[in-house]
Amino acid sequence: MEIKEFLPLVWKVFCEFEASNYPESAKLAFKQAIYDENYLAMLTAYGAYKDNLPTGIIATREGGITYLPMKYKYQEFKL
Repeated sequence: MEIKEFLPLVWKVFCEFEASNYPESAKLAFKQAIYDENYLAMLTAYGAYKDNLPTGIIATREGGITYLPMKYKYQEFKL
């Protein structure tokens, strides 16, 4: 798995579900961070695919979850 192939998904999910909660400066900072080579080198990531297309990713850093975006149609909300 190459983390870079998941970055458009990370950005898309952020824009769909989180971006409205942040000022433009924070949105720009997030986008710059997820494409930063030094930042990416600190992450351990695992991706999910459906029909060979990226559908979700979990990225961790120093034992904590950094992000966990997934395409909406693959999210299940079961309580």
